[in-house]
Amino acid sequence: MGEPLTHLLRHRLRGFCCIALLLVAGNLEALEIHVAPLVVESPHAGPGFLTEKNPSKDLVRLLHDGDHQGAVSVTLLSEMKYGTPRSFLEAAELCEAVGIDYLLYGYIREGEYSWDCEIKLYVREMNTVAQLFFCRDATDHYDRMLDELSRKILDYFYGDVGLAPYSTAPEPDRKIFSIPLHPGYWSPGGEELGEVSIGIGRIESGILFVPVSPLWYHGDVPWELQTGVTLSYSLATNDKEYESFLLHSMRINLPLLAAAELRNGQSIVLGGGVSMQFDILNQDRQYYGSYSAFSAAPGVFVEAAYRYRLNDSWKLGLRTALELAFFSVLQSNVVTGVYGLYEFAPLEPSIDGRNQ
Repeated sequence: MGEPLTHLLRHRLRGFCCIALLLVAGNLEALEIHVAPLVVESPHAGPGFLTEKNPSKDLVRLLHDGDHQGAVSVTLLSEMKYGTPRSFLEAAELCEAVGIDYLLYGYIREGEYSWDCEIKLYVREMNTVAQLFFCRDATDHYDRMLDELSRKILDYFYGDVGLAPYSTAPEPDRKIFSIPLHPGYWSPGGEELGEVSIGIGRIESGILFVPVSPLWYHGDVPWELQTGVTLSYSLATNDKEYESFLLHSMRINLPLLAAAELRNGQSIVLGGGVSMQFDILNQDRQYYGSYSAFSAAPGVFVEAAYRYRLNDSWKLGLRTALELAFFSVLQSNVVTGVYGLYEFAPLEPSIDGRNQ
């Protein structure tokens, strides 16, 4: 009993030490790991199975999404180019031929009642399998089994190897309200208005609502959706070659915006929506006295913005938008200006379950 136990401990210690020493020597910010296509043993392991369930791609995705510390960089090897290593020798030959330092390889097997999975971590520098990862679950819990497997692998690198302190994914913020403030300039356009008018200025504000943030991740970039209502007021005057007038243009906008939170407080916003535009024209005619006209039309708009977080409440940046209004003659407005956003603190549930 003592000899097998001693051999196992030596094996585990050797694998741990070789990775730790290589990391210190290489001074790496993230450990680069390659995943070989897993050997799939299943009565359904045909083209249809791999279309619905691809264990290799699913494992890489879960490792990538679960690595909130940025401790590992995971790459999936091409099966057509590198095949599926089944043994220690095949894994060693693959790593030596391609120049891979760390390789995860193994198999996933579907039985009558359960999934079984065994993954090995091969380290080329020491020519050894540093760690084994086992997982088993019922056949109707494929996703849960792979999720547990990915957590075991990340726990090993975080805890045993010590790449980064382990922490679970942060809880998303919920029910975030914000007040946009967009001062800027507009350029009225169209066959009629664009030829005779010059924009003076524009202001837009309202209220936006984010149900949950982040709503989803694209890679490691968190995204959120914003919706709400905004009101804008734009002022234009006549070109110097035409009779004096002032154009007051007001829009009620219902936006749907997608915001991606990038690094270092930076973010981008893309979106659009529907609107209703109301125009009031006041003109002093040289021979016919004052003249006023009112018109209204539905419209649409698209916008893009870049913003930077100044503190917990304020974001500041630049914004541009294209607005269309469907009058008898199509009107198009180009909007540019400053992007300002004041965010309320997320509503926290109190002890009695009501929002504070």
